[in-house]
Amino acid sequence: MIAIFPILGQSNAVGAALDGHKVSHPRVYQWSGGAIVPAAEPLAHLPPVGFGFGTTFGALYAEKYPARQVVLVPCARSGSTLRPSRNHERFVWESGWRPPPGGANMLELAVQRTTDALAAVGKEGHVAGYLWHHGETDGLTGISRGEYARRLRAVIVTMRRVADAPFIMAQMVPEGIVDVPGRIETHHATLEVANSTPRAAFVYSPRNSFRWYKGKPDTTHFNAAGQVEIAHRLLNMLCRLEGTATDDERGRNPDLGPELRRRALHERLARRIRRVSLRP
Repeated sequence: MIAIFPILGQSNAVGAALDGHKVSHPRVYQWSGGAIVPAAEPLAHLPPVGFGFGTTFGALYAEKYPARQVVLVPCARSGSTLRPSRNHERFVWESGWRPPPGGANMLELAVQRTTDALAAVGKEGHVAGYLWHHGETDGLTGISRGEYARRLRAVIVTMRRVADAPFIMAQMVPEGIVDVPGRIETHHATLEVANSTPRAAFVYSPRNSFRWYKGKPDTTHFNAAGQVEIAHRLLNMLCRLEGTATDDERGRNPDLGPELRRRALHERLARRIRRVSLRP
């Protein structure tokens, strides 16, 4: 049996960690350049960048299921959005959207790559799950929670026309959510979609796992340790959806929602206080 996993989203799905290490497994491959080749970071996203969760996830899955092979399908692009907007209109996840020169319709690209990978592996292959990490850039554009949720549901529906499989969404860097009000909206929209969509799920990401870039904290991107932990949590959630999770796996994905809600409330109150203090 060959388990196929399309990896969808933006920079943290691509992988932006600069401190990663070589991860490989004899039964983990990727779809790259029209062929199935051994998987290694950076995976062949649009374009490859740094260390992500993909190959680690594939290796963990292969170890849990020794009779299966894994084919990862890299389909992510840094800075891609669900809605075209000013300065963010080249790489968009929307059916029928026509990209400008040098851009790409990310949803149609993901459909094509997944379809091609399925055809290449033949009857033994099936899509075992979709892995999604997204929301940072849309969180800067003023998109509403409702619109982001609607567009994300459309992505899930479109991908499931290729193959009906679990759709697992991972949280953005927690520290980067509370610092950007728009990301609070995309975070809660993603959580809402996960909770209301059959065979979909949401995994919370580890705190204190953002990367440092040029001596400064980058609370948009995960470091290698964060990416490895996300890989574990994605697999554990997939096992929970399939009913094969161990007791240890069930306890690995803590719910950080209440803490985020408290911090978001505190930030909104702080903004109100600042506005009042500035009034003449």
